[in-house]
Formats: sequence, C-alpha cells, structure tokens
Amino acid sequence: MVYFISGLGADERVFQFLKLPGVEKRFIKWVNPFQRESLSSYCKKLIPQIDTQKEIILIGISFGGIIAQELAKLIPCKKIIIISSVKSRAEFNWQLKLVSNLQLHRIVPLWFLQMSNKLTANYYFDVKDKAEAKLLQQIIKDTDPTFLIWAIDRIMNWHEYNHHQSIIHIHGSIDKIFPIKNIQNFIEIPNGGHFMIVNKVDQLEPLIFDQLKKIKMDSANTDILHIDDVKLLVDDFYDKVRNSVLLSPIFNDVIGNRWILHLEKMYGFWQTLLLETPAYSGSPFLKHANLPIEKEHFDTWISLFNETVDSHFTGVKADEAKWRAARMSEMFQYKLEYYRNNPAKPLI
Repeated sequence: MVYFISGLGADERVFQFLKLPGVEKRFIKWVNPFQRESLSSYCKKLIPQIDTQKEIILIGISFGGIIAQELAKLIPCKKIIIISSVKSRAEFNWQLKLVSNLQLHRIVPLWFLQMSNKLTANYYFDVKDKAEAKLLQQIIKDTDPTFLIWAIDRIMNWHEYNHHQSIIHIHGSIDKIFPIKNIQNFIEIPNGGHFMIVNKVDQLEPLIFDQLKKIKMDSANTDILHIDDVKLLVDDFYDKVRNSVLLSPIFNDVIGNRWILHLEKMYGFWQTLLLETPAYSGSPFLKHANLPIEKEHFDTWISLFNETVDSHFTGVKADEAKWRAARMSEMFQYKLEYYRNNPAKPLI
C-alpha cells in the first residue's frame, strides 16, 4: 500500500496531477496537534490510518517527508520516498539553522506569518502560472493557524541526524525553501522548485512509478515466515560480520571458538522477535556494555544486516527485522553513552 503525505497544512490536492495507474493510493489526513506536541507523539495519532499488516510505502512532500521519516521510526516501512524535503537538520540552509538556533519563529506573530505566506509563496514555491498560484493560495488559506504554528515549531526543533536506510530523496535543482546545495544523496529534477509536485509532474510521475516498480520487483522474494528463514538470515549475516575488517576482530575476540553456540542463541533471539515464538531470554545489552564499539561499528552492523535481509526476503516481517535492528542500534548507542558517562550507575 502506498501512502501519500502532503506538505505543511496541505492535503491531497497537491497530488491531484500525479497519475500512477495500477497503484493503490491512500492519503494521510492531518489531525489536530497538541501545543508543543512532539513529532513522535503526533505520528502515533496518524498510525490508525495505516494498515500495518501490509507492506508500507510512504511518499511525503516537504513537511510530509519529515513526517514520513518519523513514522518509519514507529512502524516498519518497505520504502520512503521524500520529495522537496530534507533528511536531517544538516540539510537546512544557514537561514533556517539561524532561525532554529535562536528560535526566532516563536517571536513572530501569527498574522505576520500568514501575511508572509500570501505575499511570498509564489516566489518561494516557484509557481509557474495563475492556476498554480490560485491552488497554492487556496491551500494557504485553508491551513489551520494552530497547525501552522505547531508544524513550523516542530521543523525548527527537528534534530534528526541519522536518516532511515530506505529513503529515496527526489529534489528540485532550484528549490528555494530547501536549497539543493545542502542536500545529500538525492535524485535531481532539473529546474524543479518547491511546488514541483504540481508543475514538474511530467518528470516526477515516471520517476516515482519506476521506483515503485523496482520495489514491487524486489517483492519477488518471500518473507521471513519460518525458523529456516531465520537461520538463513542469521547465518548469512554473521558470515558477512566475520568477513568485515571492522567487526570481525571484536566478534572473534569475544566469541572465540563458540560461534555455533552464538548462532544458536541468535536463532532464538530473532525467532522470538519475528515469529513470536519464545526462544530467548536475557538482556543482550549487558554483553555489549564494555566492548570497544563506536558509532561506525553500529553503522556497519546495520548496513550488513539490511543488506542480508534485502538479499533474501521481502515483506512485513523483513521490514520489521530491519526496523527492530535499527531501534536496537539506537538503544545500544544511547545506553553505551550513558554507561560510559555514569559508570557507577547500574544499567539493565
């Protein structure tokens, strides 16, 4: 299922020119946020609109791209496609970073924000004709003021630095809101501005359709459904680990000649998580607490794990495996930092 998430305050009207024959589309509708509500908390309120029993592909425009990335932290997603958006705060231009650092947006009155939108939107969105201008101004007019204030504040306080592994980023070469010179790892749309979902749809449509086709072709693999699938995943993954220049010394030093026992334990671990069959107990973090591992080790671990999953499996459980691995990596890194800074305090 492909879910579309519009930009700040917009709705499915921005996707009206995007024709994707044969693609089952669902449009995520905005809900009212609480004051200063976190993106994570807000995204939890959007999940009931998503069928989590099926493969999930998210396509987000601008602020919708940020929301898509936050949703992917909460539910397993097959792929994320973001358009005219950013993957982290590092891709902000210096003006946005200045506003964020000084929190200048919080001292600007609402009437000024709304007036600025009306007066400058055509320029910043690179509107091409009167029909586009009319559509944009209508979207701005229909944007709820409370949502506008909340969304701008959340963007300015978004501190994401590690983006999702399965992101496809499509960006316009003349985007004035998120200038392309700050963007990394993207597919460029020549002369595309921030409103290119409307006025560059002839270039976007075949590109998106081609990406969805590739995702569908990848789905020719089967999902992780049985213990033999778990064993294949674990065996192939640890083969890669043992051939890794960075990881193999650490694993071999700890495990020694007990690899068979370690693999058996990992079968049980992933069987418990993915097949919901109790076969593991214990606290995996404690065994890692004193290891000489840093962010680069976790990044390599995740890269090898995702590569292994993608080479053998596709489906809801495959997506869940990658999602759980990413969350585990984040948790371990957080706990390691805490443990190293607070050695006298016990961790569980």
